[in-house]
Amino acid sequence: MYRFAWVVSCLLLLYSCGTKNEKKLTEGATAYQKTEYAKGFYINPEDSEVVVTSPWQGISDYHLCYYKSDTILKSDDHTMTVAIPKKINRIITFSTTHIGFLRALGEDHKLVGISGTKYVNDPTIRKRINSGEIQDVGYDRSLNEELIISLKPDIIFAYGVGSEVMELYQRFKKFNIPVVIIGEYSEMHPLGKLEWIKVFGYIFGKENQAQKIYTDKREKYNNLKSLVSKDSLSLPLVMTGFPYKDSWWMSGSKTTTAQFIRDAGGEYLWSNHNTNKSFPVAFEEVYMKSAKADYWIDCGSMRSRSQILDSDPRFRSFKPWKENHIFNNNKRLSEEGGNDFWESGVITPELILGDLIAIFHPQLMPNHSFYYYTKLK
Repeated sequence: MYRFAWVVSCLLLLYSCGTKNEKKLTEGATAYQKTEYAKGFYINPEDSEVVVTSPWQGISDYHLCYYKSDTILKSDDHTMTVAIPKKINRIITFSTTHIGFLRALGEDHKLVGISGTKYVNDPTIRKRINSGEIQDVGYDRSLNEELIISLKPDIIFAYGVGSEVMELYQRFKKFNIPVVIIGEYSEMHPLGKLEWIKVFGYIFGKENQAQKIYTDKREKYNNLKSLVSKDSLSLPLVMTGFPYKDSWWMSGSKTTTAQFIRDAGGEYLWSNHNTNKSFPVAFEEVYMKSAKADYWIDCGSMRSRSQILDSDPRFRSFKPWKENHIFNNNKRLSEEGGNDFWESGVITPELILGDLIAIFHPQLMPNHSFYYYTKLK
């Protein structure tokens, strides 16, 4: 009962913050740094404030307000605020995707804790993990709170897939450890995910560097996209994913996966599912649609054609199998199994797009060297 009441109180506070800032955004939009692709945040330079408008998946009317301040700001009846210290020397992150942002800005050396260290790919960070400089702080409800506190972080970067993420504030508030929710995973466009580097730039006082990185990569991405759109091409049909137990989880048409396929000159087989979430599809339905597919990408942990057949002999009848058009995004794996696609890919969408164009339309990029993708043999 207490937990329910506390969550409701938090939501009311968040609503107050969101209402206040939405009004300001309407009346004086020029004071805000507008985003181009990202939907989950905006920056208000006037008040030195970052507002995360989608703290967790499926929520758009509750906001979290982050301010730069050496004084811990308290939430009141009007706002839900979190103070960001001006000097940050020790960082904990709950997602390996955050490592890509930190590395791009030269802030990854400040990491002291990561949730799921075995999934880290970066060689330098792996050395620090192996030497004990970076600790594994656990997962979700199994977070090692005592270890986190002992590491004395100046900031924690987290993500949320539900309102329970607000419990993090309750757990670490009494220790004056700010928790920043990074919602790049819910963006629908690859450049929207990339644009979250502006939030990290704000937090570390590297706004200009973050803007330069974003602008440069956005230009490269759109140049590659125009390479496809300028050519009169047939659009190959593309299937994705790999079954887990009895279901095959597919990405909706409003996801970065579907957007990548479109921008690379492909047609996604499940483009009629107008959602930004994944949804289960029966194996039988995928089996029938595979007869139309030209390419199969992002097939889980599969590293060879024989491994796919060992999973299910029926894959032998799939059209991409017959035509040897199966590509996976696991070329850059660490010995421990960390996939760099999920780590650095968030800040290098132009490299992902280049790989996919070379897969779907090899004539456009005849000398392409694959970075994330590999053809299964």
